[in-house]
Amino acid sequence: MRTLVSMERSLALDAEVREQFEFPPDGLMEIAAIKLWERCRALLEERHMDLRHCRIAAVCGKGDNAGDALAMLRHARFEGCPVCTAFVSHPDGMKPSAALNLRRALASGVEVVAWPADAESAVHVLESYDLLLDAVLGTGVRGPASGIPAHMIATLLRIKASGPDRPADGSRRPLIIALDVPSGLSDIHVPDWPIVEADITLCIAPVKAALYNPGVRRHCGTIVPVDGIFPPDALLAKDMATSQNEEEHHDGEFSIRLLEPEDTERLLPCPDPFAYKMQRGKVGVLAGSPSGMGAAMLCVRGALAAGAGYVALFCDQHLQAVALGALGGAAIVRDLESLNPSDWDVIVAGCGWGMDPACENVRMHVLQNVLAEGTPLVLDADGIRLMASIAEKGVWQRGQSPLVLTPHPGEFRVLSHMCRDCVHDAPEPFVRSVAQKASALDAIIVHKAAATHCATPDGRISILDGVNPGLGIAGSGDVLAGMLGGLWARRIAGSNPASRKDVIEAGYEACQAGMLVHAQAGRLLFSRLGWFDAASLAETAAWVTAHPGEAMTCSTIWATNRSRT
Repeated sequence: MRTLVSMERSLALDAEVREQFEFPPDGLMEIAAIKLWERCRALLEERHMDLRHCRIAAVCGKGDNAGDALAMLRHARFEGCPVCTAFVSHPDGMKPSAALNLRRALASGVEVVAWPADAESAVHVLESYDLLLDAVLGTGVRGPASGIPAHMIATLLRIKASGPDRPADGSRRPLIIALDVPSGLSDIHVPDWPIVEADITLCIAPVKAALYNPGVRRHCGTIVPVDGIFPPDALLAKDMATSQNEEEHHDGEFSIRLLEPEDTERLLPCPDPFAYKMQRGKVGVLAGSPSGMGAAMLCVRGALAAGAGYVALFCDQHLQAVALGALGGAAIVRDLESLNPSDWDVIVAGCGWGMDPACENVRMHVLQNVLAEGTPLVLDADGIRLMASIAEKGVWQRGQSPLVLTPHPGEFRVLSHMCRDCVHDAPEPFVRSVAQKASALDAIIVHKAAATHCATPDGRISILDGVNPGLGIAGSGDVLAGMLGGLWARRIAGSNPASRKDVIEAGYEACQAGMLVHAQAGRLLFSRLGWFDAASLAETAAWVTAHPGEAMTCSTIWATNRSRT
């Protein structure tokens, strides 16, 4: 896992490293520029862009990332790039290190041009380049861009919006690479603030958590961490670690990690070849409604794909015949009102329930029984909305059942009604909002989006950057909910946790594993087949869960072959 930081923390880290290692003002910037240029050059080679015939421009503000871009242009010139141009907003008002790199760039043959005042001229000029480096604003942003920086961002947005090809001559539009963060991005997201939409973001490690904010993830394109600029934690001074702890405490005592495919095998529960069905986990699925049973079927198949040994679907009595016909022998089917929560390791509730007032009282009564019994509970979709209704009626108490909540962005807003103390008038970092709600509700929250955030009540956050258009299908979330329940049940059955804290820890590990397997299955299907349905997702997830190492190898091979074609 990678450690992620806030932009505020990254600024402090920069100052601390320069002080500890006695770098001159531009020393760390030169290291950054070399590493950024090496990664940028490799990306050009991957796209078969010949540096000897490449036209590169940097759109520069007046801060440190402008200095990085200017130094990158110098290195490009040294390596034979014929056309390197810097469009500069404030040539006389740059920060000292940026101004120094401006002079070095001029000496190396980089053309320096004042930013065009006319919007049409700016677009026309920049479209003639092959690569544009976005270096307008960096991590010190505290509000919306204005003046020339806002004009620069608007121009880059227009170029990106022109699509992959220019209708006039058929040539490709410039590749837009943001340095560290897309200009305009900050720790908080306000929809009206302009942000560059990059094709690629070369982010200096430690990577910024704000890049994975669901509201701005699309602006970052492909996020490529650039390592080797800051020293590893082991080399940092003790007082630096102390200041980081203080910073984390100030941010609400939460730490942020980025999940990576390599974590899958470690997080999956080890299969016991001698375990029988009850020892592989018992999952009760409360799902389905008269309007449809598809979500219920997918949730059951998700639990089975996770390796659970005994799965039952609890639904309204008049739906049982339909469920039996659809499931066959895959799972047993029972009447919802017959549920005894203590019979199950984990219960998953809400998929395809709907909000029919005629069914609400029965479902609310069943959920209250589960909570009173203290059975681990995964709530998805309408289960989350019903939970909010229970809370509004004052019959829900924090700390009953160990909880996993799996909201999409709309359902995440519903959670605000359950923890009003977390609602602030001023915008705040998304990771802080998720962490505060997890703490207030004493629940693990899995916020589903292009980048999925998993937060624990004690302040840990894992983020999975699972960008995959194939997963944007009906039923994908139902499969995930079932998988989380199945993996959690396997951990409980396999380890017999001694305390509620141990049960919650097992739930957190199950959520991380489920997120990874779900994303890996989606990648495999999309690479191999293109578009797919949720039933295929569950089937492939079952294979990934059983063969995580092999699945990762196949995914790498298919992704490589696809990129070559």
